[in-house]
Order: sequence, then structure tokens, then C-alpha cells
Amino acid sequence: MFGRCGIQAGPSPSGPASSRFSVSPATLRAAIFDETRRVTFFNETRGMVLARSVSPAFTSTARRKGLLGRESLAPGEGLWIVPCEGIHTVGMRFAIDVVYLDRGCRVRKLVRNVRSWRISLCLAAHSVLELPQGAAAPEKCQVGDILSFSSDSGQQAVTVPPSSTTPRYVSGSPYQTILSSLIHSGFLKSTRKT
Repeated sequence: MFGRCGIQAGPSPSGPASSRFSVSPATLRAAIFDETRRVTFFNETRGMVLARSVSPAFTSTARRKGLLGRESLAPGEGLWIVPCEGIHTVGMRFAIDVVYLDRGCRVRKLVRNVRSWRISLCLAAHSVLELPQGAAAPEKCQVGDILSFSSDSGQQAVTVPPSSTTPRYVSGSPYQTILSSLIHSGFLKSTRKT
């Protein structure tokens, strides 16, 4: 995959101590690197579920492996690669639909029916959803649509807020928007600095 690797932590958040939040390293590892959790993606613009069982790929190892070694993707399954600006299908045994998302979970690019031995890029993307062929049909998803997600624990869907209004939990990190959305949804817990 062509995604950026690692978490780049920036300076501490500014402002009064009572308004600063941070994500503890243990919480970050538990949430970001727990790739056994499943996420449901909703298309808020069209009012429909895009995929019900999406596996996250947040670690370097998971992003490199992607869907390699799998025979197929069942309807409703998918892979969410964060961060990622491009994918390849070298060695894959089935075609997929690829949805490129920016930091606000807006669809930036759609590539349908990506067959084996192909490369696809979108430099404006922050993450990629890899779905079964036909899952991103024109009536289900279009460029410009806004997506939201919820965890497998049945919590409400979270629409990722625009980055200008997103609180900075790990300042300068490529995970900043995702982290704040997961905290707002209750998927992650925040801790106040004293």
C-alpha cells in the first residue's frame, strides 16, 4: 500500500488545562491497533448502509497485507485502510470496489471493479474502503457523499466532523480526525490532563 506509516505526534494541545484532552498510549494501542473490531459504514447522503462488517487496517502490517490471501469478500464486508492514499491488487484473486475518503469522510474518488494487477491512487484521500465488487454501485455511493461509521458494539453512527472543528487530541497526527470521532462516539475514552 502507498499509505503513510506511523503516528506523528505533534506539540501538546494549547489552551487552558481544563479544556485539554489527550489519548493515553494504552487507550490508543487498544483502539487503533485492535483490528478485531468491526465497523459499519453508512452513506449519510443517500441514507443507506454501505457495509456492515468492515475490518480496520491501522497498523503497518495490516495495511501491507490488505486483502491478500483471501478468496473473496462476502456482501457487506470490507477493509478500511487508514492512512492510505493508494492501493494495489497485485496477487488478489477477486475484483473490488475502492472508495477513497478524505479526513472528513467525504468520498473523494470511486473506482469500481478494480481487477487483479492494478494500482489506484488518490492523493487527496486520507483513508480507503475496499468493498466487494458492486457494493459501491452508483445508486449506493457517489463522489461527494458523506459517510459515517459506528462500531460493532451497536453505538450510534458518527459523522466525522470537518477538521476545522475537530478538537486536537493528538495534534498533527494523521489519525487526528479519526481519533476525535472515535472518542465522540464512545468507541474510545478520553482522559483529561490536569
